[in-house]
Amino acid sequence: MDPYYGTRPNYLSLGNFDYTTYWYRNSTGTSVLPAGAWSTINNYANSAEAIDFAPGSLSDTYNQVVSTLNSQINCSFAYYSNSTFVPTVSALAFNTTDLFYKIGDDPNRLTKTPFSDIYATCGENSSHSNSIATNSNVLQWVMSKINGQTNQPCYCSSSATINDLNRICSTGTYTLQNLVGSPSVTWASSNPSGLAINSQTGFATRQNNFNGQVTITATIVGACWNNVLTRVVNVGSSPPIGTSSVNSNCSGSSFNVLNTSLSGICSANTAVYFAFNITDPNYSNFVYTPVSLPSGASWSGGGRTLNVTLYTPPSSGSRTATIALSATGPCGPYNVNFNASAVNISSGWRFSMSPNPTDGQVTISTDSESLLEKDSQNLIHAIKVTDPSGTRSESFEYKSGINSTTISLKDRQPGLYILSVFDGKTWTSKQLLVQK
Repeated sequence: MDPYYGTRPNYLSLGNFDYTTYWYRNSTGTSVLPAGAWSTINNYANSAEAIDFAPGSLSDTYNQVVSTLNSQINCSFAYYSNSTFVPTVSALAFNTTDLFYKIGDDPNRLTKTPFSDIYATCGENSSHSNSIATNSNVLQWVMSKINGQTNQPCYCSSSATINDLNRICSTGTYTLQNLVGSPSVTWASSNPSGLAINSQTGFATRQNNFNGQVTITATIVGACWNNVLTRVVNVGSSPPIGTSSVNSNCSGSSFNVLNTSLSGICSANTAVYFAFNITDPNYSNFVYTPVSLPSGASWSGGGRTLNVTLYTPPSSGSRTATIALSATGPCGPYNVNFNASAVNISSGWRFSMSPNPTDGQVTISTDSESLLEKDSQNLIHAIKVTDPSGTRSESFEYKSGINSTTISLKDRQPGLYILSVFDGKTWTSKQLLVQK
């Protein structure tokens, strides 16, 4: 069986290209070209019919071939329409028992076949290809091989991953694993002032002693396949993983994150208990040092756990204790202050807020019993919302005073907040938990 070459002009705007079919020599040595050995290529230019000539294909090419051969040479060929399809893995002698193995996604595919090169599309290895774009790429690849080109026009890299480098203390290099072919790769950082990365080499450098998380992006562009990969990277000694809690006779809250600042609210002279627990295995050598301790406060710190006890003041106000932690983190020395505040909510009037916890919207109203006192000071004149560290995040003012209002905290991060209301004379505070 010898190849027969011909030329077909301008298929799918590809220009002239060579096509190949086969002719046979019979027992006398006479060359035989089966009349129906190839179907009219133009049939495929205006439709999405699959270009597959295996037995059982969507075209009748092989039926023509077999019929012609049987009539011209002294042999007998059997053909069963749409029931003798030859799977790709069999045709390639591919080392797998899965007839629909995703050959194009295998970066080591050439080690599993005796063929020197394979063209395979990304993703599912389907029975037929009905995509004109895919068929066009197939023909481009065939043309490149006929013309002696070694490059492939399409690269399949859906299995590519960014290497497992999840922390940068100073510098590091990011690369792509399981990348097929030689597509272009461009690297980028979500925070160049914290972590700079070379767009071509993937070499990353920590900037400005930054501590926190940065997302790096690898944009892959092939001749007919694109993809974007991301990885969240810890830069420097980011805050350690842990838990925290605050409890009193009035209320209690536990958190699955290590909050370094917490506030607890209760009535006068009530004990409030704070716990900070570091579970991150990347931290060690813990040393705790008191920075400020109010009257009656106590603390204990050993290893990964810090406990603080505070008493609310006898009148409206707060007391705060600060304990400094010095430890060894994944990138060297790590220092942070833990702040615990006990707030007295006592005042001469009352207000209500709901819902609590809230997903962002909360309604604040004067208490009905306070309204019966007919005192102008029972109106709401101002509202402020602070985080556990005492930093004000929202404030609202009502000069004439109101009985009720609804405020939005939808842009606040989940956590515990202090909501304080001013009646024209005194501030009254309550805890508010934002959950999303």
